[in-house]
Amino acid sequence: MIEQWFDLNGAALQVTAEDGALLAPLLPYLRELETAPCTDADFVLSIARVGSLAPPDEAEVLFEGWLPERIHGRLSRCHSGARLLIVPDRLALEIAPDATRARMAVQAGDEALIGGSAGLYVIAAALAANGQHLLHAAGVRLPGGKGAMLLFAPSGAGKTTAALALALNGFGLLTDDAAVIAPRSGACREPHRVWGLPRALKVHRRTAAMLPRVGAMLPDRWDSDDEQVLTREALASVADVCAARPIALAAIGVLGPRASGPHAIRPIERSQVLVHVATDNVFRAPRGVLADDLHRFQSISRIVVDVPVCELNVGPDLSTLGCAVASALA
Repeated sequence: MIEQWFDLNGAALQVTAEDGALLAPLLPYLRELETAPCTDADFVLSIARVGSLAPPDEAEVLFEGWLPERIHGRLSRCHSGARLLIVPDRLALEIAPDATRARMAVQAGDEALIGGSAGLYVIAAALAANGQHLLHAAGVRLPGGKGAMLLFAPSGAGKTTAALALALNGFGLLTDDAAVIAPRSGACREPHRVWGLPRALKVHRRTAAMLPRVGAMLPDRWDSDDEQVLTREALASVADVCAARPIALAAIGVLGPRASGPHAIRPIERSQVLVHVATDNVFRAPRGVLADDLHRFQSISRIVVDVPVCELNVGPDLSTLGCAVASALA
C-alpha cells in the first residue's frame, strides 16, 4: 500500500493505493501539487484493484450515457446521499455522503480509466470540500501580473486556441480547459482567486496550423480526433506557463462567434455570461439541480456580478489577439 498527499491550494487530498500503477493515472493532474503528509486531510481517496461496485437497487440514476473518453458510464445517487460513478465491469467510484471520502475500484488492465472522468470527479469533490470549484474554462494571467482572466466556451469552440495565442503574446497560461475558482468568503473584500489544474494540453491540428510556434513543436502524429498532447514543460520553452497557484480574478470573457476581420472585445450582459458559464458547468439531474451543484451556481453567480465581463470575437490574425485583449481590459 502506498500513500501520497497533494495540496490543492488549501484542500489537502490524501490518496492511498495498492500500488503505484493505480496512482500513476492521477499524476498528470496532481504531480505539481505533491506535498508532505498533513495532520488532517480535507478529502481521502482509496484505490484498489478489486471487483466492480454495483449500484444498489434503490439508487437514483442521475446520468447514463457516453463519457468524454468514449466509454459508457452511469452516475447514480443512493438514498444515503452517496454518489456512484460506474463504468460497467471496469471501474466504480463511490463518493461518501459526507463528500470528504471516496473509494475507487478498477479491474486489472483498466487502470488508465482512473485518470479520466472518474479522476476529475474525485478532484472536483476534493476541491468542493474546501469551498473551491473546478470549472470547464481556460485561464490566462494578464500582462504585468495584473490578475487573471477566465475564458468560457463549449468544447471545440476555441478556448485552447485563444489561450495559447494569448500565452504567446504577453499573457501567462493558467490552463486551457480546467480552471479552479476559489471564491472569497462572506463579506470579505479580498478578490476571488483562480488557478489552473496543471495538466497537459490537448492541441487540435487546426490550432497547430493557426499557431506556427506551437505547430513546430508537434510531430505529425494525430489521434482519431485530430489532437495530440502538448506538455506544459514543452510549451514553457515558447510561452509563459504559470505555476498552479491562485491569483486574483480580474475579468471573465465569453468566446462568441469568430470575427472575419479584426478582433472584437465587446460588452455583454451579465445574465448572458451566467447562462454561458452555467450551461457548461452546472450539472442538472432529471429531478433538477442537486444541492452541491446549486452551491456551485450560487458561487458562479456572485463572481459574474463582481468582476468585469466581455464577449470575445476572435479574428483570423491571432498574433494581434494579445494586444487587442490587453487594450480592451486596460
